Amino acid sequence: LEVVKRVSILLLPVMPNVCNKILDMLNVSVKKRNFNHYLYPFPKNHEILEPKPLFTKFEKLNID
Repeated sequence: LEVVKRVSILLLPVMPNVCNKILDMLNVSVKKRNFNHYLYPFPKNHEILEPKPLFTKFEKLNID
């Protein structure tokens, strides 16, 4: 989970919507979504939220 958090913080300027969804699920406060908190590990009793899809699924179209 630490790696996912760190990668999300690094990619935040490039993919803000997706990274914010990930950080929301990891229960990272908005104040800690920056490079100053990049190396701080999660506390031992840190709880993550229920996972949700990051992207909408595209269904295959049948074109005749």
